[in-house]
Amino acid sequence: MNSKTYVVTGANSGLGWGSALLLAQMGANVVMLCRNRQRGEVALAEIRQRSGNPNVELILADLASQASIRRFVETFESRHDKLHGLLNCAGIATFHRRVTPDGLEVKFATEYLGHFLLTNLLVDALRAGAPSRVVTVSGEDHRGVTIDFDDLQGERSWNVVRHGKQVVLAKILFTYELARRLEGTGVSANTLCPGLTRTNLARHMPWYVRLYAAVRFALAHPQTPEEGASHNTNRSTLSAILFHFSINFSGEFLTPTEQARLYQLLLTGLMAVAVTLIWGPQTLTRRRESREGNLVTGRAER
Repeated sequence: MNSKTYVVTGANSGLGWGSALLLAQMGANVVMLCRNRQRGEVALAEIRQRSGNPNVELILADLASQASIRRFVETFESRHDKLHGLLNCAGIATFHRRVTPDGLEVKFATEYLGHFLLTNLLVDALRAGAPSRVVTVSGEDHRGVTIDFDDLQGERSWNVVRHGKQVVLAKILFTYELARRLEGTGVSANTLCPGLTRTNLARHMPWYVRLYAAVRFALAHPQTPEEGASHNTNRSTLSAILFHFSINFSGEFLTPTEQARLYQLLLTGLMAVAVTLIWGPQTLTRRRESREGNLVTGRAER
């Protein structure tokens, strides 16, 4: 990991912070994309101190501003010629409809359009760093929702819940199309639901929303941001994509349940390789023939 460079959005808190810390601990060069200078510098100092890795840097950018994103990419490309991983983790919580200086609804602009633009502007760096990966944090809130292309910004009808679901769906669909367009380039694109994670997203919401979040966390025992990113926990879909799955694993939407199934397939494959290396390829052939014979005779294999 010492020679690899990763960009992590929303790296001052939540899953973005946990991911930046994990990568720094593994020796990667980490570029933290944060909107707020003060919070970003505090997170930067903590990650450097906890990881012992000095190769962690902060570049400020507001994903709600297209001009700010372009400045970020210009700064990044002036310092780095390759990118090995882009983790789109940034998210915001909104209750009332707000509009960015670009005239776009803020959640749609930040979580979807901002990451869309950032990813596309960094594609050349990702190609140069291939094999490389794009991982976008989405969620499971998209079920039962379609995108209203006639009212993408919620101008005619504002429903905070439905709009949030629409943003999640947009990120998932973006990942599918991105994976299709990058097929054969050595760049994979996947999206995931990390599972319930304790973050501070609700801090600016009305008191009753904060109360709901507190009760939910108390009852559900959510993972910490470090657990969400760490490859030492079985619930981590993020680390599974980054460190365990082949670069050819692309265009997928992972949930914690799906990740557990894929881990089982991975372990089965590793066991098959181990058996082949230790006892030779004929072992698996004989085993398979024995099972097929047992199916014919109706015997259960012991």
